[in-house]
Amino acid sequence: MSSSVARRWIVGGLVLVASGAIASAALQARKPSASPAPSPPSSVVFQVPGPDVDAGKPGDLIQEQPPCDDVVRKVTEALRSEAELSRDAQNKLFTLALRGVADAPWREKDCPLRLFEALKREMTCGLSTQVVASALFAGDRFEVAWQAELLEQATPNCQEPMLVASQTSSKTSLQIVNALLKLAKSAKAEDGPMLAWLSLGAHEGVARKASQKDVVNIVDKSIASELARAKDQHRIDLLEAAGNGPCIGCRPQVLVASTDPSPYVRRAALGALRLFEDEPAVVRMCVGLAKDRTPLVREHLAWALRWTETHIEKRVDCLEKAARQDDESSVRMSSTGSLTYLSEDLQDAYDAILELREDGPEDVQRAVEDHLRVSDGPAKPVAPILGLEKARERLR
Repeated sequence: MSSSVARRWIVGGLVLVASGAIASAALQARKPSASPAPSPPSSVVFQVPGPDVDAGKPGDLIQEQPPCDDVVRKVTEALRSEAELSRDAQNKLFTLALRGVADAPWREKDCPLRLFEALKREMTCGLSTQVVASALFAGDRFEVAWQAELLEQATPNCQEPMLVASQTSSKTSLQIVNALLKLAKSAKAEDGPMLAWLSLGAHEGVARKASQKDVVNIVDKSIASELARAKDQHRIDLLEAAGNGPCIGCRPQVLVASTDPSPYVRRAALGALRLFEDEPAVVRMCVGLAKDRTPLVREHLAWALRWTETHIEKRVDCLEKAARQDDESSVRMSSTGSLTYLSEDLQDAYDAILELREDGPEDVQRAVEDHLRVSDGPAKPVAPILGLEKARERLR
């Protein structure tokens, strides 16, 4: 991603702000057996909780500086519990665990290790395990060797939560990638292989940002090779994984798939272009948003166009047209959502939503009004706060 596009904790699905139960969005996107209502866009891995922050103010992230003893105690209690977690409870647990691995002057140096040991010792492989692991893997002070160990030693019932959590990683390594490649081939959990491929795509993206060429090359070649021989649902899963990198070597296959008769294949393929920053990729997504015959695909493309800032005039123009003209409310809402998302940082997008507030369709006007009640438009750059800003960017 070329630069910080937003200051909110956003991941997967329809890009939710500080909310959402952890669940693989790729599972939600699998082709239903009956005629489906459009499901949330899913290429970006899955939905994880965000910090427990009112109105998304970055400064609120540091209002609490809990001692490590308190963090470890509360995380341990949550890991031991079999109780269901509400969205609010997930957000609070995620925030607490993330603070435990914050790169902050007030954070005790041994806290990440203590949390790693608590996770190994107490995990029940349920939702609490997934939430805690997601937060720890996102922390800058959580060692890559610890994540690799958790992946390598995951029992079949723990593979899925570990693989979902791995998609939030702030760092990667050859050891992690090798563990994921092994799980992609041999995971016992029903959706383990699919989640492993999605995680590999996410790790390619992390490696690209860190200029870890050895990791990038291995993952890129592995996904491209697997995609070349994949069929049916596995092909869709691999296209989703390719979008998480992006997988440069997959681009020819992605372009072929973008014209496939199946809307589910087109949806995954066109969404996989979202992190390519060149003009042809933006144009291809805009053409799909304007002309694809299936609302499910257009809705997903509207979401995909928010992911980078390159060629922003083209992005804003095609999103505004879709918000005004598309016959499907779901597409108009997805387009409006991307414009409001981009408007947090970009004046072009902010100007577009102001115009839509005046003369857009009624549902679009309402959505813009709701957004403007809690947003003042493009903000001044916010300095990184105690290492959590990096995690926010990775979890978008």
